Amino acid sequence: MFSRMILISLIISIFFVSSVFSADQSKKLDVLCSFHPIYVFTQNITANSKNVTVECLLPQNIGPHDYALTPGDMKKIAKADIFIINGLNVEEFLGKTINEANPKLKIIDTSKGIKLIPTRGAEKEAEKEEHHGAYNPHIWASPKSAIIQVQNIQKALSTVDPQNSALYKANADKYVAKLQAIVNDLTKSSKTFKNRKIVTFHDAFDYFARDFGLEIVGVIEVVPEQEPSAGELADMVKTVKSSGASAVFSEPQYQGKVAVVLAKEANVPVYQLDPVETGDDKPNAYEKAMQKNLEVLKKALGGGK
Repeated sequence: MFSRMILISLIISIFFVSSVFSADQSKKLDVLCSFHPIYVFTQNITANSKNVTVECLLPQNIGPHDYALTPGDMKKIAKADIFIINGLNVEEFLGKTINEANPKLKIIDTSKGIKLIPTRGAEKEAEKEEHHGAYNPHIWASPKSAIIQVQNIQKALSTVDPQNSALYKANADKYVAKLQAIVNDLTKSSKTFKNRKIVTFHDAFDYFARDFGLEIVGVIEVVPEQEPSAGELADMVKTVKSSGASAVFSEPQYQGKVAVVLAKEANVPVYQLDPVETGDDKPNAYEKAMQKNLEVLKKALGGGK
């Protein structure tokens, strides 16, 4: 009789543990990403996970500069378990919305551990506020920094969701290998560039330039979506000519009229570099954009064969 009771208790215990384990396995994890590159990174890390849903807050064709939240965004924030951000005030459009909409939301800042570059022209406190903070936030635009962001996401997700930690690690390692291949190609090609001096549309490529040996001699829009005055444009023309810059680069996310005018006045070609603030939602979107950037740089700067 006593043995039978022990057996029944053991069966009940096993059933209870199994039920709890099954419940944990089936628990859904809603992950929200702030904008396009963060979403692409997270998609790669969570690939093939059965209990994780990944959504992007911003539409794929809209970047974070001057974005305004919608009621639909509030609903996304309210239901999310985790919110993955770039950090460095890129998501300043959120304000206090996160705490108001979802006080329990866990936020993952992907900028941790990256050697930061001070914001261009933001020596004064008032200017720092205008430029989104003391440090340039465009870390994702360099694949070297993107690798650190991917690793930060992987580690944070593994902590929050340990049952999928092995999958996250394997996926992240696979994706990092792809990004490292791009870094290797850029590093190799940059050594052959005949002219490393360039003018960019805004300061999205400061990290990229640092990591691959380019020199940005001028930025057309120091403040996003604020075109230079006629006097500033004239000064920029002089800078391009005196520095011997090889080219002016616009961006696909913004109208390139000013870049075209500048290039024409300075008698240099104009090309497009993609900072990958926006793009399609496929997992290989970032890789494709960076590979295209490499081909553009080879053509614009010479060499790179």
